[in-house]
Amino acid sequence: MRKRYLVIFFLFYYSLGNLFAAQSPVLLFLSRQDQVDTLGYNIVNELPALVYKEIISGRVALWDSPNKTVQIVPSSLISLESSGGDNFSQAKQLFIYELWDLDKKKGDLQTVGFYFSSRTQRGEEISYGFVDYDPLDSLFRATKIPVNSNGNCDLTYYDVLHSKYYFYNVVQVAEKKITNIKEALALKEEVTQFISQRITPPNHDVKELSYVIQYADNPPDLAMSKSNQFIQGLQLFLNENQEVFYNLGGDKFHDFRQLNNIKVTSVEVFEKWRKENDRIESEFISMQIYVSSHPMNLIEGSDIQLLDLMVDFKSISDFLREKEFYFRITKINNEEIQLGKSVAFLKGLRTWKWNQLTEFVRYE
Repeated sequence: MRKRYLVIFFLFYYSLGNLFAAQSPVLLFLSRQDQVDTLGYNIVNELPALVYKEIISGRVALWDSPNKTVQIVPSSLISLESSGGDNFSQAKQLFIYELWDLDKKKGDLQTVGFYFSSRTQRGEEISYGFVDYDPLDSLFRATKIPVNSNGNCDLTYYDVLHSKYYFYNVVQVAEKKITNIKEALALKEEVTQFISQRITPPNHDVKELSYVIQYADNPPDLAMSKSNQFIQGLQLFLNENQEVFYNLGGDKFHDFRQLNNIKVTSVEVFEKWRKENDRIESEFISMQIYVSSHPMNLIEGSDIQLLDLMVDFKSISDFLREKEFYFRITKINNEEIQLGKSVAFLKGLRTWKWNQLTEFVRYE
């Protein structure tokens, strides 16, 4: 079903009237194309897909409008998608219904619900419907939003929505449509100041990374020689402690009844990096050893102590923390890093602003 989107505002919902006497109903509009890359995520890209799963499962109700006159059941939504030639999970436009009380002492911002819509290639509007916020609150608090290399790996949907850390336009306050740009910007500035007094803005200087350490024949430099030391040290340890090897999943591809020659080919390390002033601190999360290119079980947290060996006169934890070896970054947050881009991303992490890594690499 294709139709022009009709903004139905809060005359519906707040006939409850005096309960919210100090609050003003506000309508925000977000477009997918307006979200900036330095945020590290696109809330208009991500939110519909998350909500769609809840609607299809029946855990959250989809309504025709904020008036909630007609509930759109999952089968009807699927039919709407088929006839419109588009998918709810790829909706390009998002309206957020809120209540604002900007009193400096007792004020509050409350999200009421979301209206999802999109446009066909011919510019026709597809209206999907309205969902309440409250049934989604616990999901938003528990779910991290997917972020690229620019973003903070720990941000949840709740963090993003609660801090208004996205690009939006104020289109209506109570019954007044906001058409004056200066007035719209003044409103945004007022709410930004209100939020900043209550919420610390997201920190981009926290990222999850994975990187690979591989053995190299005829290493060309000291860093790669240290990588070889690491691989050879692990290989020697596992050959001398084959019970550890089998406990770590070696029995999946080696017969424990035979004496095996274990060959470590690479190691993938998962860490959380934090930027403290000009210094990078890394926190070990987990590690996966590859034997003859087969992945062993993931070694997590303190289990790394099972690998009781020294590399370059250091414990494995200290060796990994000091980063004096060669490694190739394979992933930053939810972004896969192309083979030829690892060096540029590492340089950006060491020298550039962490919310502008994609831009740095583009011109590096």
